Amino acid sequence: MVKFKKLNDLLGNNEKVINRFLALYYEKVPELMVQLKDQLVNKQYPKASITAHEIKNQSAYLGLEEVVKLASIIEVQAESGKDVQDKSIYIQLLQKVNEALIEIKNTL
Repeated sequence: MVKFKKLNDLLGNNEKVINRFLALYYEKVPELMVQLKDQLVNKQYPKASITAHEIKNQSAYLGLEEVVKLASIIEVQAESGKDVQDKSIYIQLLQKVNEALIEIKNTL
């Protein structure tokens, strides 16, 4: 669940900036998720680690704690250069990101 208060606090309650950030998240994170999936499938772990890190950071601004947690797991595992051990983590991450995107879409 998006924590709009956290975002408001971070961005100084500037509605224009907040809406721009939400729109960028809505536009960019689905692309990052596709990239992450491809990187994991193709065992491009250094790239996957960077992509997961970007998803994690963008989601942290929105207070999406589950997304941050799952992206962190993928980031650390990929950073080690090993196959992501639990394939369901990506699926869980995708589900949580999609839930956030629906919530964001309803506010834009």
